[in-house]
Amino acid sequence: QIKHCSCSICSVDSKYNNKNLTYNHHSRNVKHSYSTHQVYELEKVVTLLKEKLKNLKNSRYIAQKENKSLIQQSNQLMEEIRQKMIFAKHSIRSEDEAAFEAEKWSQLWLSENGQKILADKRLLENAQQVKIIEKQIEYTYRLIEHKRKIIGRWQNDNIQKIYKDDQIKMLEQENMDMEKKMIDWLKVNQRLLRIFEAMKDREVEMIYAAERCKQRNIQAREECSKMQTYILTISKTLDEVFITNTSSSSITLHSEENESKQSVNMTTKKKSI
Repeated sequence: QIKHCSCSICSVDSKYNNKNLTYNHHSRNVKHSYSTHQVYELEKVVTLLKEKLKNLKNSRYIAQKENKSLIQQSNQLMEEIRQKMIFAKHSIRSEDEAAFEAEKWSQLWLSENGQKILADKRLLENAQQVKIIEKQIEYTYRLIEHKRKIIGRWQNDNIQKIYKDDQIKMLEQENMDMEKKMIDWLKVNQRLLRIFEAMKDREVEMIYAAERCKQRNIQAREECSKMQTYILTISKTLDEVFITNTSSSSITLHSEENESKQSVNMTTKKKSI
Protein backbone atom coordinates (compact mmCIF):
# COMPACT_ATOMS: atom_id res chain seq x y z
CA GLN A 1 0.00 0.00 0.00
CA ILE A 2 1.31 3.46 -1.02
CA LYS A 3 0.99 6.38 1.40
CA HIS A 4 0.98 9.96 0.16
CA CYS A 5 2.42 13.22 1.51
CA SER A 6 -0.05 15.70 3.01
CA CYS A 7 1.68 18.93 1.81
CA SER A 8 0.27 21.04 -1.03
CA ILE A 9 3.27 20.61 -3.32
CA CYS A 10 3.73 16.90 -2.82
CA SER A 11 0.05 15.93 -2.82
CA VAL A 12 -1.09 13.30 -5.29
CA ASP A 13 -4.48 13.16 -6.99
CA SER A 14 -6.92 10.42 -6.05
CA LYS A 15 -6.61 8.83 -9.48
CA TYR A 16 -3.11 7.61 -8.55
CA ASN A 17 -4.32 5.73 -5.48
CA ASN A 18 -4.04 1.91 -5.31
CA LYS A 19 -1.55 1.74 -8.19
CA ASN A 20 1.89 0.15 -8.19
CA LEU A 21 4.31 3.02 -8.90
CA THR A 22 8.05 3.16 -8.54
CA TYR A 23 10.03 5.99 -7.02
CA ASN A 24 13.48 7.04 -8.12
CA HIS A 25 15.53 7.97 -5.03
CA HIS A 26 18.34 9.46 -7.08
CA SER A 27 16.08 11.94 -8.95
CA ARG A 28 14.40 12.84 -5.66
CA ASN A 29 17.74 13.78 -4.05
CA VAL A 30 18.83 15.79 -7.12
CA LYS A 31 15.60 17.81 -7.19
CA HIS A 32 15.74 18.38 -3.46
CA SER A 33 19.32 19.72 -3.66
CA TYR A 34 18.35 21.96 -6.58
CA SER A 35 15.45 23.47 -4.58
CA THR A 36 17.72 23.97 -1.55
CA HIS A 37 20.27 25.74 -3.75
CA GLN A 38 17.55 28.03 -5.12
CA VAL A 39 16.37 28.91 -1.61
CA TYR A 40 19.98 29.68 -0.65
CA GLU A 41 20.35 31.95 -3.70
CA LEU A 42 17.10 33.74 -2.82
CA GLU A 43 18.35 34.34 0.72
CA LYS A 44 21.57 35.85 -0.65
CA VAL A 45 19.60 38.17 -2.95
CA VAL A 46 17.31 39.22 -0.07
CA THR A 47 20.33 40.00 2.12
CA LEU A 48 21.80 42.16 -0.65
CA LEU A 49 18.47 43.95 -1.09
CA LYS A 50 18.24 44.61 2.66
CA GLU A 51 21.70 46.22 2.70
CA LYS A 52 20.93 48.43 -0.31
CA LEU A 53 17.54 49.33 1.18
CA LYS A 54 19.21 50.28 4.47
CA ASN A 55 21.66 52.56 2.64
CA LEU A 56 18.82 54.11 0.67
CA LYS A 57 16.84 54.75 3.85
CA ASN A 58 19.84 56.38 5.54
CA SER A 59 20.46 58.60 2.52
CA ARG A 60 16.81 59.55 2.31
CA TYR A 61 16.69 60.37 6.05
CA ILE A 62 19.75 62.62 5.76
CA ALA A 63 18.33 64.39 2.71
CA GLN A 64 14.97 64.94 4.43
CA LYS A 65 16.69 66.25 7.56
CA GLU A 66 18.80 68.71 5.56
CA ASN A 67 15.82 69.86 3.45
CA LYS A 68 13.32 70.27 6.30
CA SER A 69 13.21 74.04 5.99
CA LEU A 70 13.03 73.74 2.21
CA ILE A 71 10.03 71.44 2.55
CA GLN A 72 8.29 74.09 4.68
CA GLN A 73 9.02 76.72 2.05
CA SER A 74 7.77 74.42 -0.68
CA ASN A 75 4.55 73.83 1.29
CA GLN A 76 4.04 77.58 1.59
CA LEU A 77 4.64 78.02 -2.13
CA MET A 78 2.22 75.20 -2.95
CA GLU A 79 -0.40 76.82 -0.68
CA GLU A 80 0.05 80.15 -2.47
CA ILE A 81 -0.23 78.37 -5.81
CA ARG A 82 -3.42 76.66 -4.67
CA GLN A 83 -4.96 79.93 -3.51
CA LYS A 84 -4.06 81.67 -6.74
CA MET A 85 -5.47 78.81 -8.76
CA ILE A 86 -8.76 79.12 -6.85
CA PHE A 87 -8.74 82.84 -7.48
CA ALA A 88 -8.03 82.22 -11.16
CA LYS A 89 -11.02 79.88 -11.43
CA HIS A 90 -13.42 82.50 -10.02
CA SER A 91 -12.10 85.51 -11.92
CA ILE A 92 -11.96 86.61 -15.56
CA ARG A 93 -8.54 87.53 -16.89
CA SER A 94 -7.40 88.79 -20.21
CA GLU A 95 -5.09 86.81 -22.47
CA ASP A 96 -2.14 89.03 -21.61
CA GLU A 97 -2.63 88.51 -17.88
CA ALA A 98 -2.94 84.76 -18.34
CA ALA A 99 0.24 84.69 -20.42
CA PHE A 100 2.02 86.78 -17.80
CA GLU A 101 0.92 84.44 -15.01
CA ALA A 102 2.00 81.39 -17.03
CA GLU A 103 5.41 82.92 -17.63
CA LYS A 104 5.67 83.84 -13.96
CA TRP A 105 4.91 80.29 -12.78
CA SER A 106 7.27 78.80 -15.38
CA GLN A 107 10.04 81.03 -14.02
CA LEU A 108 9.11 79.95 -10.49
CA TRP A 109 9.43 76.23 -11.33
CA LEU A 110 12.73 76.88 -13.13
CA SER A 111 14.10 78.81 -10.13
CA GLU A 112 16.15 77.30 -7.31
CA ASN A 113 13.15 76.89 -4.98
CA GLY A 114 11.15 75.24 -7.76
CA GLN A 115 13.95 72.75 -8.39
CA LYS A 116 14.08 71.99 -4.67
CA ILE A 117 10.31 71.38 -4.63
CA LEU A 118 10.73 68.91 -7.49
CA ALA A 119 13.59 67.28 -5.61
CA ASP A 120 11.34 66.87 -2.55
CA LYS A 121 8.68 65.27 -4.74
CA ARG A 122 11.30 62.83 -6.03
CA LEU A 123 12.20 62.02 -2.41
CA LEU A 124 8.55 61.20 -1.70
CA GLU A 125 8.45 58.97 -4.77
CA ASN A 126 11.59 57.23 -3.55
CA ALA A 127 9.93 56.68 -0.16
CA GLN A 128 6.95 55.06 -1.87
CA GLN A 129 9.27 52.85 -3.91
CA VAL A 130 11.07 51.86 -0.70
CA LYS A 131 7.75 50.77 0.87
CA ILE A 132 6.95 48.70 -2.21
CA ILE A 133 10.35 47.01 -2.05
CA GLU A 134 9.84 46.29 1.66
CA LYS A 135 6.53 44.58 0.90
CA GLN A 136 8.15 42.56 -1.87
CA ILE A 137 10.95 41.47 0.47
CA GLU A 138 8.36 40.45 3.07
CA TYR A 139 6.55 38.41 0.45
CA THR A 140 9.85 36.77 -0.54
CA TYR A 141 10.51 35.86 3.09
CA ARG A 142 7.10 34.21 3.32
CA LEU A 143 7.75 32.25 0.15
CA ILE A 144 11.13 31.10 1.46
CA GLU A 145 9.53 29.97 4.73
CA HIS A 146 6.90 28.10 2.75
CA LYS A 147 9.58 26.29 0.75
CA ARG A 148 11.56 25.55 3.90
CA LYS A 149 8.50 23.91 5.40
CA ILE A 150 8.07 21.80 2.27
CA ILE A 151 11.74 20.74 2.35
CA GLY A 152 11.53 20.05 6.10
CA ARG A 153 8.51 17.81 5.60
CA TRP A 154 10.32 16.06 2.80
CA GLN A 155 13.39 15.48 4.98
CA ASN A 156 11.57 14.44 8.16
CA ASP A 157 8.98 12.18 6.58
CA ASN A 158 10.25 8.64 6.13
CA ILE A 159 7.19 7.52 4.18
CA GLN A 160 7.67 6.92 0.48
CA LYS A 161 6.73 10.07 -1.50
CA ILE A 162 5.69 10.38 -5.11
CA TYR A 163 6.25 13.56 -7.06
CA LYS A 164 4.26 14.39 -10.13
CA ASP A 165 6.15 15.96 -13.03
CA ASP A 166 3.71 18.81 -13.48
CA GLN A 167 3.99 19.80 -9.79
CA ILE A 168 7.79 19.83 -10.03
CA LYS A 169 7.54 21.97 -13.17
CA MET A 170 5.22 24.35 -11.35
CA LEU A 171 7.72 24.67 -8.50
CA GLU A 172 10.59 25.29 -10.89
CA GLN A 173 8.53 27.84 -12.81
CA GLU A 174 7.71 29.57 -9.55
CA ASN A 175 11.40 29.74 -8.69
CA MET A 176 12.18 31.18 -12.12
CA ASP A 177 9.45 33.79 -11.68
CA MET A 178 10.87 34.76 -8.31
CA GLU A 179 14.32 35.14 -9.81
CA LYS A 180 12.90 37.43 -12.48
CA LYS A 181 11.10 39.47 -9.83
CA MET A 182 14.26 39.78 -7.78
CA ILE A 183 16.14 40.98 -10.86
CA ASP A 184 13.40 43.57 -11.49
CA TRP A 185 13.60 44.72 -7.87
CA LEU A 186 17.36 45.11 -8.18
CA LYS A 187 16.86 47.22 -11.31
CA VAL A 188 14.35 49.42 -9.48
CA ASN A 189 16.73 49.80 -6.57
CA GLN A 190 19.58 50.78 -8.91
CA ARG A 191 17.33 53.31 -10.64
CA LEU A 192 16.44 54.85 -7.26
CA LEU A 193 20.11 55.06 -6.35
CA ARG A 194 20.90 56.78 -9.65
CA ILE A 195 18.06 59.27 -9.07
CA PHE A 196 19.34 60.02 -5.58
CA GLU A 197 22.91 60.51 -6.81
CA ALA A 198 21.65 62.81 -9.57
CA MET A 199 19.76 64.82 -6.94
CA LYS A 200 22.92 65.17 -4.85
CA ASP A 201 24.88 66.29 -7.91
CA ARG A 202 22.17 68.83 -8.71
CA GLU A 203 22.31 70.17 -5.16
CA VAL A 204 26.09 70.60 -5.43
CA GLU A 205 25.65 72.42 -8.75
CA MET A 206 23.09 74.78 -7.22
CA ILE A 207 25.39 75.54 -4.29
CA TYR A 208 28.26 76.23 -6.72
CA ALA A 209 26.01 78.49 -8.83
CA ALA A 210 24.94 80.43 -5.72
CA GLU A 211 28.56 80.95 -4.69
CA ARG A 212 29.44 82.07 -8.20
CA CYS A 213 26.58 84.61 -8.14
CA LYS A 214 27.84 85.94 -4.81
CA GLN A 215 31.34 86.39 -6.26
CA ARG A 216 29.92 88.18 -9.29
CA ASN A 217 27.90 90.47 -7.03
CA ILE A 218 31.01 91.35 -5.03
CA GLN A 219 32.97 92.03 -8.24
CA ALA A 220 30.15 94.20 -9.60
CA ARG A 221 30.09 96.26 -6.39
CA GLU A 222 33.84 96.78 -6.57
CA GLU A 223 33.59 97.84 -10.21
CA CYS A 224 30.77 100.28 -9.36
CA SER A 225 32.81 101.84 -6.57
CA LYS A 226 35.78 102.21 -8.94
CA MET A 227 33.54 103.76 -11.58
CA GLN A 228 32.12 106.24 -9.06
CA THR A 229 35.63 107.23 -8.03
CA TYR A 230 36.63 107.66 -11.67
CA ILE A 231 33.52 109.78 -12.41
CA LEU A 232 34.21 112.01 -9.41
CA THR A 233 37.82 112.50 -10.58
CA ILE A 234 36.67 113.44 -14.09
CA SER A 235 34.06 115.83 -12.69
CA LYS A 236 36.63 117.54 -10.50
CA THR A 237 39.01 117.92 -13.45
CA LEU A 238 36.26 119.39 -15.63
CA ASP A 239 35.33 121.84 -12.90
CA GLU A 240 38.95 123.02 -12.66
CA VAL A 241 39.21 123.38 -16.43
CA PHE A 242 35.95 125.35 -16.52
CA ILE A 243 37.11 127.69 -13.75
CA THR A 244 40.45 128.27 -15.55
CA ASN A 245 38.74 129.03 -18.87
CA THR A 246 36.31 131.42 -17.20
CA SER A 247 39.09 133.39 -15.47
CA SER A 248 41.16 133.67 -18.67
CA SER A 249 38.19 134.89 -20.71
CA SER A 250 37.40 137.57 -18.09
CA ILE A 251 41.02 138.80 -18.22
CA THR A 252 40.93 139.11 -22.02
CA LEU A 253 37.64 141.04 -21.87
CA HIS A 254 39.09 143.55 -19.37
CA SER A 255 42.16 144.10 -21.54
CA GLU A 256 40.04 144.72 -24.64
CA GLU A 257 37.89 147.26 -22.76
CA ASN A 258 40.98 149.15 -21.60
CA GLU A 259 42.38 149.29 -25.14
CA SER A 260 39.07 150.57 -26.51
CA LYS A 261 38.95 153.30 -23.84
CA GLN A 262 42.48 154.40 -24.65
CA SER A 263 41.69 154.59 -28.37
CA VAL A 264 38.59 156.68 -27.67
CA ASN A 265 40.61 159.06 -25.49
CA MET A 266 43.23 159.50 -28.22
CA THR A 267 40.62 160.36 -30.84
CA THR A 268 38.99 162.94 -28.60
CA LYS A 269 42.36 164.60 -27.94
CA LYS A 270 43.10 164.80 -31.64
CA LYS A 271 39.75 166.43 -32.34
CA SER A 272 40.23 168.95 -29.60
CA ILE A 273 43.63 169.91 -31.02
